[in-house]
Amino acid sequence: MRLVAIVSLLVFAPAPARAESWVELAPRVAYEIHWSHAAGHRASIDVTVERADRYPLGRWLQVAPGDKAVALRGADTGLVVYSPSGASLFSRRAVVTAFRFSPDGERVAFAGAKGLELVRLDHPEARVVADLAGIDWIRFTDAGLLVRAGGKLALVDEQGKVRTLASGRIDAVAAAGARIAYFGDGALVSMDPAHPDRADRTALADKSPVLDAELSPNGHDLLWSTRAHVYLCEGNAPARVVVDGKDIIGLSFSPDGSAWLWSSSSAGALVTAGAARPLPTGYGRAAFRAGGRGVVALSSKRVAVWDPAKDTTTVVGGVDPAETELGLVVMVGDELIFMTARTPPGLKEHSTPDVDRPVGETAY
Repeated sequence: MRLVAIVSLLVFAPAPARAESWVELAPRVAYEIHWSHAAGHRASIDVTVERADRYPLGRWLQVAPGDKAVALRGADTGLVVYSPSGASLFSRRAVVTAFRFSPDGERVAFAGAKGLELVRLDHPEARVVADLAGIDWIRFTDAGLLVRAGGKLALVDEQGKVRTLASGRIDAVAAAGARIAYFGDGALVSMDPAHPDRADRTALADKSPVLDAELSPNGHDLLWSTRAHVYLCEGNAPARVVVDGKDIIGLSFSPDGSAWLWSSSSAGALVTAGAARPLPTGYGRAAFRAGGRGVVALSSKRVAVWDPAKDTTTVVGGVDPAETELGLVVMVGDELIFMTARTPPGLKEHSTPDVDRPVGETAY
């Protein structure tokens, strides 16, 4: 099957970030992320994994806010950042262990043999921010770059000063503006990165591993999921279960923070002011479009844009039902980027002039 991937982004100033999208992958299977358009091929990379697990698509593919750029990380190609038309803006032909767009879509932070580096896409000469090894996760915050490296969570400021915020087991991390929240050892820890000594630690009644966590764009509300539940913590209020379900694979806030979305492989709902509206029947693996203008979702046969305000569903692509669905669906302009197993092509793409241009989620 084929599938679209997403992105999340952060910067040294608050801005909405795309939420992470997740996919179940298996070893000894060759996967491909393929980006094409009406006139032909734009770019592609091969993906393999060493163990069966749940992986974030942002590990290999991210789309900058405003659809300003697309980044692909491959084992053989390293990191390449493209313009929306497919022109190369920056490349690092070496091993890159993690990367992240800034919330304005104008910078990329990435990690490799030189440590943590930062590059502006309008002046593509990377500079080393810090000599850190083993980075596998990056986020932008108001106080600097937040990274996970060697079992530690660290903050790197613009001068390259590194402060360790946490160590030990860290299951999931979320960051937005002036707030960081992370889960580990059966607890939720929340802090302002500028004042890590004032962190709040809350023991969790549910000791199941936390798989995904997302903060609203202003950092006020926190969502997180286990295999069976989704929890919501609004401000300082106690956390509560808001979804009971299995295999939650998509969790995100709208760009303005007024709504949030959850999805599994074949179901989901948009929640606004506590009221939930189910996705169209048979659709799941959903993600917000730019500015919250509708939701992109996948069924066993179709990729569609759902407009909850008008209650309309516009099909923008088709999926061969014989192929296996992998994860969430996102758009880059009117184009789709798919992740497929090496099976015969199954997606019938077609132009979508009647669909608003999406922008806009998600992490590794």
